[in-house]
Amino acid sequence: VVCLAGKDPATRASGGIMVVAVCALLGGGFYTFVGLAWGPSIVDLTWAPLAVLLVLGFTVLTALTVTSFFQSVLRDPGAVPPSWRIPDSDDGGRGVQAAYHSFSDDEDVPSNVEHPVHAALLRQEILCRKRDGTLRTCPKCRIYKPDRTHHCSLCDRCVLRMDHHCPWVANCVGWGNYKFFILFLLYVILLCLYFVAAMAPFFASAIRHYKDNDHLGNRDFMVFIFYIISAVMGAAVVAFTSFHLSMIAKGLTTIELHLYALQDGGHRAEQMGYPRQNVWNVGLRKNFENVFGKEPRKWFLPWGSVPGNGVRFEISRSRGGSEDETLHPISP
Repeated sequence: VVCLAGKDPATRASGGIMVVAVCALLGGGFYTFVGLAWGPSIVDLTWAPLAVLLVLGFTVLTALTVTSFFQSVLRDPGAVPPSWRIPDSDDGGRGVQAAYHSFSDDEDVPSNVEHPVHAALLRQEILCRKRDGTLRTCPKCRIYKPDRTHHCSLCDRCVLRMDHHCPWVANCVGWGNYKFFILFLLYVILLCLYFVAAMAPFFASAIRHYKDNDHLGNRDFMVFIFYIISAVMGAAVVAFTSFHLSMIAKGLTTIELHLYALQDGGHRAEQMGYPRQNVWNVGLRKNFENVFGKEPRKWFLPWGSVPGNGVRFEISRSRGGSEDETLHPISP
């Protein structure tokens, strides 16, 4: 776990609290649905078939949600490969950048360029650079920054294709766990909708009991509380998930959205070392596959590997988001 093992005690403590809180919500909801409501209904011959189906469906959804959650928590969001570490004698890439102007585009990379990052710079494969053309570096991590990489102050490390730091999963969300984070959001929505729909009769019964007796019993109290939580949380997560799905459709991260949202002709993005246009928008289908992979049968499974390597990304040949022709940069 990245942030639970971080240097800052406050970060470790808050991360642990949030993980426990999510587990408590999922556990409480499962206990209410299975242990207090539909589970006991299985012994009722009238409701037994429906109760079995509902309990089975809720159990599967809960298992998928929990697995996605812990994949988001425990997966490394994207460690920068060792080959991107800055050599002790490096000058920030300035010498290599100057050497670039001494050979034409149809020439091979000079044989005396040994560092793979310098070679990639010469091939113009690194798009995110400083304004003078030199490589972006992280003085804290002592690395060259690959495209779309950012340093997280809470995790105290650089993260490949960093999207944001999420307190709910006590981790950064980046290239290595973004798929599982999105799956977690989707399964939370389905779980909340399932709970609200299936528990409606028990919620209505709890309201009637309260009107008749002016108090709620233990089961009715749990049903009432988790029904409200499911309804409110489901609505909130729908909005949040819609935002992230729109980012996937555009091939953007949350950080990049703030760079390109300004109508300034890409000036802000250029100041941050980014291309003036979003070059990672390669079409709706490919943008989706860059997060979930190319095999549809694995899209919604919260396990397995994630596509790509987190260092090189497919880019639009037109540098403006065209889906007709794309470049396939080399691996690190």
